[in-house]
Amino acid sequence: MDDLILGLLALAFAAVVLTFALALAFAVLAATMVATTVWAFGAGLAAFARDFRTSVVQRGGARRTPRAPEPAFEIYVLHQVFADFRHAVEHAASVLGATRQRLGGFAQQYQSGPTMPVSIGAVGGGYVGTGVAGLLGMVTGLAVGAAVLVIGAISWLVIWLLRTADALRRRVRHASYECPTDHERFPLPVYICPACGAEHARLVPGRWGIFKRECQCGQTALPTTVLAGRQRIPQRCPSGHSMSGFLGYAENLPIAIVGGPSAGKSTFLAAALLALDDPDAGVFLEPLSESRDAYARLVDAMRAGVTPEKTVDQRRPALVAEVQGSGRSRALYAYDLAGEVYASEDKVRGLRFLARSAGIAMLVDPFSIRRVAEDRAEELAAQAAQVLPSSEDPMRVYERLLATLKEAGANTQEMPIAIVLAKSDALGIEQEIQELAQTTADDRAVRTWLEANGAGNLVRAIEQDFKQIGWFSVSALGRMPDPSDTTPFAPRRALAPLLWILACRHVKPSHDTTAVSHTAQRLVGSASDFPPPSKRARNRNTIAVLAAIAALAAVPILALSTGGHSSQSLAAGGNFPLPSTGQGPYAPGTSSDSAGTGKTAPAGAAHHPSHTSVPAAVTVLRHHLEDLDHGDYAGAFALMSAAYRSKNPSWVGDRATADPMVNIIRIDAPSYRARNAYIYVQFYARDRNPSPGSDTKCRRFEGVAQLAREGRAWRYDPSGNDYSVSVEPSDDPNCHP
Repeated sequence: MDDLILGLLALAFAAVVLTFALALAFAVLAATMVATTVWAFGAGLAAFARDFRTSVVQRGGARRTPRAPEPAFEIYVLHQVFADFRHAVEHAASVLGATRQRLGGFAQQYQSGPTMPVSIGAVGGGYVGTGVAGLLGMVTGLAVGAAVLVIGAISWLVIWLLRTADALRRRVRHASYECPTDHERFPLPVYICPACGAEHARLVPGRWGIFKRECQCGQTALPTTVLAGRQRIPQRCPSGHSMSGFLGYAENLPIAIVGGPSAGKSTFLAAALLALDDPDAGVFLEPLSESRDAYARLVDAMRAGVTPEKTVDQRRPALVAEVQGSGRSRALYAYDLAGEVYASEDKVRGLRFLARSAGIAMLVDPFSIRRVAEDRAEELAAQAAQVLPSSEDPMRVYERLLATLKEAGANTQEMPIAIVLAKSDALGIEQEIQELAQTTADDRAVRTWLEANGAGNLVRAIEQDFKQIGWFSVSALGRMPDPSDTTPFAPRRALAPLLWILACRHVKPSHDTTAVSHTAQRLVGSASDFPPPSKRARNRNTIAVLAAIAALAAVPILALSTGGHSSQSLAAGGNFPLPSTGQGPYAPGTSSDSAGTGKTAPAGAAHHPSHTSVPAAVTVLRHHLEDLDHGDYAGAFALMSAAYRSKNPSWVGDRATADPMVNIIRIDAPSYRARNAYIYVQFYARDRNPSPGSDTKCRRFEGVAQLAREGRAWRYDPSGNDYSVSVEPSDDPNCHP
């Protein structure tokens, strides 16, 4: 009996020991598995979080590439985030694989004897940790996908709102894109990155950027809407012609100047432009960069007593300018083509701008009317070289014009047409009209004269097809042309037809010069105006997106908390102001910073009242220096004073030989005295090519530049400059921008 009891006790003790051993083994196994699971899972999670966080902060880093067909990076959450997530998962998987191998090596050390549970736990923990990490990766992937879906939906909603706002602005402002060179209209120009020259064919809110688009060069972030400043980016038409940013920003006012060969169209346009240069005209006009040279040639010729050259180009670029009266600025297109175009029905039909015209100025040469030519045949033969009568009957010109307008579907009842009787200073015609004006209304005298001199059919046809008709007679030169007479021409009544057409389009004269906005001058930008987003800005945008998601998530919570008795709505809006002109080195009001330079404006000069736009004198000086740097020496020469140009006729050739480089550092606001403007400026310059009279040394110019007032325009007058010049090291980066 005692032996049985002892045997049972021994068996019980063995069972307790075995149970304890098994419990200990399972405890070690479980502890090892938990520890290795946490280790493997932690290693994978840390690798994923570290890689994904770095990718998000760097927006993909080196893996990020431009997305065709645009030379720009796509919005991060619409494409790159998925590639970065996949890369982070792959990196985490490789780390987990390496961790399992390390755990396998650890397990081999304890795979026999009492430590076998440790080995089993280590191997099992490695696989369990990998499985848990994979499951968490799937959950994280779903979360990232859901977040991207929400952000993407918000992004496309904002994109739609911005596109709609831009379209509404164009419709309200009657703005459109029209190339003055090839006369074609198109929905959107090609925008050129000012840093790398990449061409952005669809710079609108979309997959490549909502408010701004980051160019492939990484040096610029370009605005995607007009409201955000897109028109400050250099632009071209789809055919490659450069266009000012003002074109497409303001309402277009295309005016077609129609007439037969030698009817006086170019002379009329030159006379109207010369009259507009008078400060008392009541309408401000500033030619855009595309037409600055053509404008200067026309006006300078009139002032020199030289008749404008006959137009021979049948696809001549329109003269474009900013025009402003009592309201906002408009873009004026003046189409002056060779008269031979209007002598051919097929060629007239090819003029698409006619149907888009805001008004038509039809030039009628009185000596192209058969009765007038016959009645004055003897006098006309004696002065034919001066009068140059047109060979085309104005009735034929009108018929071709009307057929083209009708064919294009133009509403002639809403289109103003100015009938301009040209050359009225010749052979007593002006006196006849003045006599008629004494017995009839002034605005009917020209009509009466035409009807009485064999053009009654023309008058009746015009009155049948058009509702808004103006009758004018002009003396575009003010006298008969004489090659020996170089006194300036003094046009009479040349501006009246243009002012009448502008008034029909709600551009009324205003003599308040302080209200001139100089909008075109503000719509000029460089690469420095479009910096890429900084790291702080990126972080701020990320926080804003997360806050928006949190706000959206709060909406249903708030709705549920009210028990469904009240509704919650969110509305978002904002204004996108024009780029401030108070930014950059040309900003008004920076002249106070130059107090320590030792260079000031002349005594007695008065500071101009501050405006929200860059002064015209500053723009002229800036364009002159930029034209020099870009090799447009004729353009730079045209912006210099007439006195300086006359004393230096070889200036353009000398500059072309030397090929100067100009790097503008600073241009301050002007001060004014009498008819001069004084502007503090700093720039570096050197000639690239050694030649007689050139200077290839790097020099720093600092001081006051003088500009002279000529008519309504400012011109750079170097004779009054007050510069200090210093020679800088040849490797100075300012001379090698």
